[in-house]
Amino acid sequence: MRPGGTAPQKDTKSARESYAIGVDVGGTKIASALMNSKGKIIFRIEEPTTKENTISAVLSQIAKLIKKVMDRSRASGLKIKGIGIACATLVEKYDDKIGWSTNIPQIQGSVLKSFLRKNLGTSLPIFAVHDHVTPVLGEQWVGAARGAKNAIYIILGTGVGSSILIDEKPYDGVGLAGSIGWMLLGPNFMNKVYGEGCFESLCSGTGIARRTIEEIRKGSKTILMDMVKDKIDTITAKLVFDAARKGDSLALKIVQETATYVGIAVSNLISTLAPEVVVIGGGVGQSADLLMGRIKEIVGLIHSLTWPKKLEIKKSG
Repeated sequence: MRPGGTAPQKDTKSARESYAIGVDVGGTKIASALMNSKGKIIFRIEEPTTKENTISAVLSQIAKLIKKVMDRSRASGLKIKGIGIACATLVEKYDDKIGWSTNIPQIQGSVLKSFLRKNLGTSLPIFAVHDHVTPVLGEQWVGAARGAKNAIYIILGTGVGSSILIDEKPYDGVGLAGSIGWMLLGPNFMNKVYGEGCFESLCSGTGIARRTIEEIRKGSKTILMDMVKDKIDTITAKLVFDAARKGDSLALKIVQETATYVGIAVSNLISTLAPEVVVIGGGVGQSADLLMGRIKEIVGLIHSLTWPKKLEIKKSG
């Protein structure tokens, strides 16, 4: 149900089911939703993340959105079993502190779960993790990795990251496992890691747009300039993929290069973790149909003798 919709009506079947609240805390928006045991979202609300520069402002906003979902659920007689929170931050495993938070700097050093228990007055279980942990669980539950015990979800979006499942459990190490955006794809990138040398700088949405713009400024011809009416800085990764679908030579070159880099990264991860399935997702990953052929070609070249029989590479489902 869309934000602002009416709460579900009471009925005996719904009252017997179990529900959980899921919360997505990001630098741009905060979303809170009620879902059932089959992963179906019953209703969802969201707000832009407050720009107020205080710890209490952000934590109070998170609590407010959770409370709205709790109140609507209770009004409909729906039983909530727990609250799960995915944050674009490092949540320390052992003391509940937000230890690293570049996207939401206001809450660095705060104690999220303790604040919520006190503010909401609830004894419900509350789980809070870095948002690298959760995507692969969703794919294993109701998506492209359904039923897998070992899987990797590669997130190609504004940034690049991954979510890792080992023996049916999410793996986050000391809290930042899966941060593959920092991966170097060759020694030639050693002197320019963050600007244009790591995986994220090459294959994120912003990286794809940057590489395209650089080629145009070097003199490459492309229909993209017509698509953006010569406003070169408005070129996005989505437009690059749109141009590639129309046969534009520069866009096709950028897409092929991107798929090659992703294929190398996927191969490295397969060698390290030996998953049953690798899922490609995120905003850029929505165009995985243009990337997948080259990705599988690269993986096949590197793993021609060792490709596990069960291994699949799939678009997020």
